[in-house]
Amino acid sequence: MEKSVVLKDGSMLKISRPCGKDAAEILSYLKIIGGETHFLMMDSNGLGISEEKEAAILEDSLKEERGGMHIGRINGEIACMFNLTCSHRRKTAHTGEIALSVQEKFWHIGVGSAIMETLIKLAEDACVENIELSVYADNVRAIALYERYGFEAAGRHRRKFYADGIYYDQLIMDKYIEVDQNKLREIRKACPR
Repeated sequence: MEKSVVLKDGSMLKISRPCGKDAAEILSYLKIIGGETHFLMMDSNGLGISEEKEAAILEDSLKEERGGMHIGRINGEIACMFNLTCSHRRKTAHTGEIALSVQEKFWHIGVGSAIMETLIKLAEDACVENIELSVYADNVRAIALYERYGFEAAGRHRRKFYADGIYYDQLIMDKYIEVDQNKLREIRKACPR
């Protein structure tokens, strides 16, 4: 999916699927966002993988017909990344998991809303009836965004994360959407297991 969204400040967010050639830039982005908040699974060291490994991950993601990884650029710079991972199993083909991040200097201008709208559309197109996500239970801004888009708390893992000497709970949230049941049956039939 490629699209452009005009944000609150008038800037343009250009959303696209990244490929292998974007690996170095994405690894740099991940180091930046990892150092900006404790709410992510990485820190300022990023993912700790090679550019070649990241390029392979990105190329594999491009092969995903349902969902996949996306980036958003503002003035050519990566402002956000997000992903919809869809299940490839028959019993759970109707489910998907989302993850997202936004670079701090692009907060408060509507990037999070643009991401959520895009992810929900991707889920609808992929016939994902149940979208789930996990979030630090103390990340009130993110939780408010998710609730605004219809996500509800579904569970909590106590002391799931550990950062800077502190344990944090994980909140599991999900959203149910209506999808084309005939298309979903076809997707299930195509699942290898």
